[in-house]
Amino acid sequence: YARALHGIKHIAVQHHHAHIASVMAEHNINTDVIGVALDGSGYGTDGTSWGGEIFVGRPGSFERKSHFSAVPMPGGEIAVKEPFRMAFSYLYSAYGDELFKLKIDYVKKHKHQLEHLKRTLKSEGGTHLTSSAGRLFDAVSSILGIRDIVTYDDQAVVELEAIASGKGYKSYDIEIDQSYTLNHAPMIKGIVEDLRAEVPVENISYKFHNTIGKAIAKACKMISKETKIKKVCLSGSIFQNMLLLEAAIRELKKVRLEVHINEKIPSNDGGMALGQIRTAKDVMGTSTPS
Repeated sequence: YARALHGIKHIAVQHHHAHIASVMAEHNINTDVIGVALDGSGYGTDGTSWGGEIFVGRPGSFERKSHFSAVPMPGGEIAVKEPFRMAFSYLYSAYGDELFKLKIDYVKKHKHQLEHLKRTLKSEGGTHLTSSAGRLFDAVSSILGIRDIVTYDDQAVVELEAIASGKGYKSYDIEIDQSYTLNHAPMIKGIVEDLRAEVPVENISYKFHNTIGKAIAKACKMISKETKIKKVCLSGSIFQNMLLLEAAIRELKKVRLEVHINEKIPSNDGGMALGQIRTAKDVMGTSTPS
């Protein structure tokens, strides 16, 4: 629609850039930031679906610095509605064919679908890849037996948060390599081991949320050490999850980083327009709107 309009300047704004820019606009931040964008999905500039990204820079010149490792979406967009598909993808990425031997309820429940999902992955050849935090939360929700099919956006994420309970701040391992990629495989294996040890799913969920908060802080600390940037902006629909948001803020403050979040506008797509405007202002070299 926008491209069909003549006589005006067109500025394309990447979805996750706009999320971070919305925080910067709200708090009138005009310096470089580390921006953490966690949401359900959004087209990335590399042809994959993003949603678990960390950027550095300013709205008009963000650089993707870190992200969750990408996994296939079996069946493409249908996996958004059927989290059990994402559960298979994350489990298969962590275990390969050993997945079929895992003695957990997920494997028993979906045993007649697992070979089909494997064939789907092979036939699609990685054509639908995602680094989305939303899809990771979906997968964990299904692995824990909470939600296999959703009837509204982020249902699996909401229900995963709702059941979480625990004490202390235990966490699983997430590997971060030299390119700052966050590898979820150790965490998925830790979750499976807890399931096999009959740890209550409420405690696993709580531990999972802590893990993501700590992983964000660890990656941001590494990036800050390299770039000398101290301000961190958090945005995206997954940060409507208060347990995650609190964990991320807590862990970021522990490593002495300054945290900014959406307060007056939504962190989900309701804040996109403000972020788009801020980005356009930066690209055009004009001042930020008040």
